[in-house]
Amino acid sequence: MKLRLLLVVITFFSSPIWISLPIVFILLMYHVRKTGILLLIWLLGFTYVVPFVLFGEFKVYFGFFRDFLEQDQFKRASISLYLFISSIYIASRPQNTPVLYFTHHSKLLYFVSCFFLSILILAPVEQTILNSVSYSDISSSRVVIPVEYGVMFVFTMLSYSNKNVKMVHFFSILFILKYMLLGMRVAIVEVLLIYMLFWGKFQFNFRRIFALYAGVVGMNFFAGWRGGKTINYLLVFFDINLSNATDVFYSSLRLHGLKSVGLLSDWDGVTSLLYLLFGAFIPLTRPDLANLSTIYRSNYGAGGGGLISSVLYVQGGYLAVLIVGLFIATGLNGLQRKSRFSLGLAYSNAVVFMFPRWFAYYPSQLFKFNIYLIIFILIVTKFEKYAKG
Repeated sequence: MKLRLLLVVITFFSSPIWISLPIVFILLMYHVRKTGILLLIWLLGFTYVVPFVLFGEFKVYFGFFRDFLEQDQFKRASISLYLFISSIYIASRPQNTPVLYFTHHSKLLYFVSCFFLSILILAPVEQTILNSVSYSDISSSRVVIPVEYGVMFVFTMLSYSNKNVKMVHFFSILFILKYMLLGMRVAIVEVLLIYMLFWGKFQFNFRRIFALYAGVVGMNFFAGWRGGKTINYLLVFFDINLSNATDVFYSSLRLHGLKSVGLLSDWDGVTSLLYLLFGAFIPLTRPDLANLSTIYRSNYGAGGGGLISSVLYVQGGYLAVLIVGLFIATGLNGLQRKSRFSLGLAYSNAVVFMFPRWFAYYPSQLFKFNIYLIIFILIVTKFEKYAKG
């Protein structure tokens, strides 16, 4: 740990922040290189650094929105992300054995998960990408609960020790198709990460690298089609998340900008942090602060999302960035728990497969979603145990 801390300090002070950022990401990826699933999520995270390098080194920016494209906001966003990744790197233990995945023996949990996932799959929605001009015309993805929460039920089905594997695959495919009809992509990646977790010792090879690239091409094709059914094939084959990363880059700067001009006060930040940590239990008296990525968007447009580090900075400064980074490192360290039946392991698994959402869009899926997952497992398994006497 002392060596990792020294490397982080030297890297920070020896080069511009937009150069230090990719370096600390590379250090983290090297640290987890023997654990394919962790290397994969941090490779995905690394793609969000590219706009920082392009803007910092070459003053190149491919985005549309520019209200807060300023050096001060860029510096704060860069330092926030550097401290966040550094805290995870310093506190992470080397993963020398395959990560564990949660396992349960509850037949009731398995069938209740099938039931709820069926409701999400079969529930009618007014608009899909088939009857809308573009993705922006689809007003809601909520069917009783957000459709993305179906990922929870895929996880609890796949983690059942006596599952019907073909049936789980069938439900997963139907869920992905329903999610795509709503014009969305993130939960597809989350489901794939769940399957990678359950593969055990996932390692990269040529076939898997090609499969991942084919998946990226497929996602890009889908993104172009949902955006208005016009497709730029150059972007389809060569955009390795740059368009999305650029949107997230600017959205992160926007959050820093809203704070710097006084539109988000310190108290607003604290309130938003409380909603983030305890939103599963407390009423939302200020719903606009429950998701900072959408606040003031009618006045100051953005492409959506925002890096977790920028959200945390607005909510609690650099201290919040460091504390949550250490919390995530603890969660990832928990992937080597001794018991596959531990709820702590289920939480650690969720930190991994929900990474695409909490890292680049909004960190509530790091807290609220995971808490709901644990509560769901607890309620169903305890009821089953009580019913059996």
